Amino acid sequence: MIENIKTFILWVLIITSVLFTWQIWTYQHDYNFINETEYYESEQIGEERSLEELIQPKQVITHEEDNSFWIQPTNNHYLLLMEELKQVNIQEIRRGSNSFARTINDVQGIELLFSHEIKGEWIHRFFEMDQEEPFPMEGLDRIIIFINEQSSETEVSVRFMSTSEDVLYQANTNLSATSLISLYEQYEDTHKTLVEERSLLGSAGGLYTVNYMPVEEVEANKYFYTATELSIEAFKNGLFNDPEFVKQYSLGNDEVFADGIRMMSVENDGYLLKYGQTSQSLQPGAGERSIVDASIDFINGHAGWTGNYQLDQWRDSLINDRVTYRLHVKGLPTLSTNFSNQDILTFNITRQGSQISEYVRPLFHFENEDLFDGHYDTVTLPSYDDLISIIEQKEILETSNIEDARIGYYMRIATYVFFEPSWFVKERGSSSWRRIDTSEQAQSRSQARESDDSGLE
Repeated sequence: MIENIKTFILWVLIITSVLFTWQIWTYQHDYNFINETEYYESEQIGEERSLEELIQPKQVITHEEDNSFWIQPTNNHYLLLMEELKQVNIQEIRRGSNSFARTINDVQGIELLFSHEIKGEWIHRFFEMDQEEPFPMEGLDRIIIFINEQSSETEVSVRFMSTSEDVLYQANTNLSATSLISLYEQYEDTHKTLVEERSLLGSAGGLYTVNYMPVEEVEANKYFYTATELSIEAFKNGLFNDPEFVKQYSLGNDEVFADGIRMMSVENDGYLLKYGQTSQSLQPGAGERSIVDASIDFINGHAGWTGNYQLDQWRDSLINDRVTYRLHVKGLPTLSTNFSNQDILTFNITRQGSQISEYVRPLFHFENEDLFDGHYDTVTLPSYDDLISIIEQKEILETSNIEDARIGYYMRIATYVFFEPSWFVKERGSSSWRRIDTSEQAQSRSQARESDDSGLE
């Protein structure tokens, strides 16, 4: 009898041990994966932003009689213009004639060009819409508001155009011709640069894109800022569901935080944060919303926006969705840096299925005011045609391969952070911008002008 009891107890202990062992080996913490609709709010370091604040034109062009002018984006010109356009009511959207694209310089009005196509469904956020039906275009990259002298129904019409699809639609507006003229006459001549249209071979190969390039010199200011580091703890607490399960270790010069499912690394001397989820943790299925909408919510819920970043490019696909927001200074994009990793200029988010799989962003922000409180050095940049001459003379690259050219900022990190205006070009097939040094030519032109002035005295 006693032996039977001992045997029974022994079997109970064996079975209990097996159960405990199985539970230990099969235990997995109850991780909640970060997807596009569910995330854990963290300490707010920056600001929340809306889609309307993050999408601004790369250029605003006014067409006045026989001339076209680039409205420089300083003093929040583009942001204020987009706010004013929200009051414009558009009606009776209809398919337009493609011949209009070839006669745009013959009209009087304002043209907005975007660096990447924006979704047609977003137009409801930028204008007042009478109709409830969906916007008829998938995407567009140009908006032209012009005085329509041929219409008896409206004084001012608006055109929505897609360069890649070669599609355009036209609509009536509630604007008067006088209101449209006053809209762009508010800009002082010091903020307007004479431009002409140039056709550059786009990335699609054989498709020429519309670009307006300055035909005169452009003056832009240098800026100097101090950089402030952001709290790593705030990101750790927001990006990991249970921070107490997170392990921290060093990997070379980088600090790594991981919980077995997610990993966050602080790289490049603390300037850059990278976050990702393991491929095993990602769930199949497509995202319900655009990567742009999903990424805005994600960043708003994870410390927010620390600086003026604008939508630069994005891609929705069946496999990987990706979006990039680029740092802007006084309205101009920051296109290159002396830092080893160009990612410090952008916020980058990748989505697989419905889940955010990667998040890369800088770990610093700038003080609101620059160090010199309004006293800046001014840089004089050459016209586009002079830029091309410099490139050809120095044999920097094949000008026939130029896909795009822009004036933007070069960021140099030292004791302080310096932003210097420069010309940049993008070669076909490249994802990065190349800075073109024109300082030597600018100095020669300045000396020539001084010589001319002294000769006149």
